[in-house]
Amino acid sequence: MNSPTDRYGVPANLLGSIPEEYFALLGRIVAVAGVVEIQIAHLHAALSDEPQARSFGLSSGRALQELRALLKGDSPIPARPTLDVATRKGLRQLEERLRKAMYRRNEYLHGPWTESFDGRVFTWRPLPADQSQEQDSPGVNATQGAYVDEQDLRSFLTTLVSLFATVQRELPMLEQFRRWP
Repeated sequence: MNSPTDRYGVPANLLGSIPEEYFALLGRIVAVAGVVEIQIAHLHAALSDEPQARSFGLSSGRALQELRALLKGDSPIPARPTLDVATRKGLRQLEERLRKAMYRRNEYLHGPWTESFDGRVFTWRPLPADQSQEQDSPGVNATQGAYVDEQDLRSFLTTLVSLFATVQRELPMLEQFRRWP
C-alpha cells in the first residue's frame, strides 16, 4: 500500500506532520552556513602563510582548528600577520563563536527530525566528546534528545547572519595579509 506524499515526493508517514516552516528554516540555515564556511576559508587564507587554494579546500572544522592554533601562536603552519593583542583576542573570540555555530549547524543538519508522540518536533543530537558517556566505546558518540521549535531555528539563523556580518567587518583589515595566487 502506497503512502500519500507531500508536494516534494516525501511519504507523509516518513517525517510526521512537521510544519513546512521548519524545513524552510533548515534550508536557510544550510544556505547561510555555507556562506559562513566561505568566510571561514577567507579568514584562514588571510591569517595563514599557506596557499589560498589550501584554505579553500579545508573543511570548516579543520580551518577553524588551524585558525585557533594560529591565533594561539602554537601552529606548525606559519602565521602571516603580526596582530596586536586586542585584534588577536577579538579574532580568537570570533573563532570560538564560529566553531560553536558550525557544531550547532551540524547538530541541525545531521540530526534525524521526527514528530514526537505529543506532536512536538524532536531530534537527536550528538554530545560533544567531553560530555559523552561513551568514552569506552571509541568511535561512538552519545546522543541526547531535544525538542526544537521554530524560535530555536530562527534564533540560530539570526546567529549565522550576525557571524557573517562580523567576519565581513574583519576581513578588510586582514586582506592586506592575503597571498593571492
